[in-house]
Amino acid sequence: MESGAIAFLGWQMYKSNKFLRELLTGHDKRITILEVKQNG
Repeated sequence: MESGAIAFLGWQMYKSNKFLRELLTGHDKRITILEVKQNG
């Protein structure tokens, strides 16, 4: 039972981390686009 709960928590963390990574990469892309517009 405990190992199942740990696996479930790990999966939740993995999904949330994936979501955070997608948010961060999207944020980075917007920043680089803004920087290119300002510098160019």
